Amino acid sequence: MSAPRTLHRRSRATDERGSAAAELVFMTPVLMAVIAAFSIAAQVLTTRLELNDVARVALEAAAAAPSPAAAISWAAGTATSDARSQSLRCSLLEVKTDVGDFQPGGEVSVTVSCLLHLGGFAFGPGASDIRLSASGQAAVEPYRVVGP
Repeated sequence: MSAPRTLHRRSRATDERGSAAAELVFMTPVLMAVIAAFSIAAQVLTTRLELNDVARVALEAAAAAPSPAAAISWAAGTATSDARSQSLRCSLLEVKTDVGDFQPGGEVSVTVSCLLHLGGFAFGPGASDIRLSASGQAAVEPYRVVGP
């Protein structure tokens, strides 16, 4: 009889030792960058939606104003108070009201913009701040009296 043959098998465990640790080392920064990008996108989207709401409220106030000067004042005041009540995460809130066609049947437009500071999520120089804006137009009711 012949001696039993011993099989020499290579163990997979010895060949792949340390590969999970190496994958973790290489994938952690990529995973962190993806999480940071999603965080930035969510913050920008949320702030943009809130800013759209602020612009809508300011536009409604401007369209209901009795005069062009009141439209400018009402839009700015309403936008500021609404941004404060929503805890808008922007700084340097700026409200521009165009009353060039503020007459019965005309239009009024409002643009609200702000600077969103992203904090520590900057990917390059100057990338930590994003300027966001929202605007809208509304018709001045045709059957109304517009003052000076």
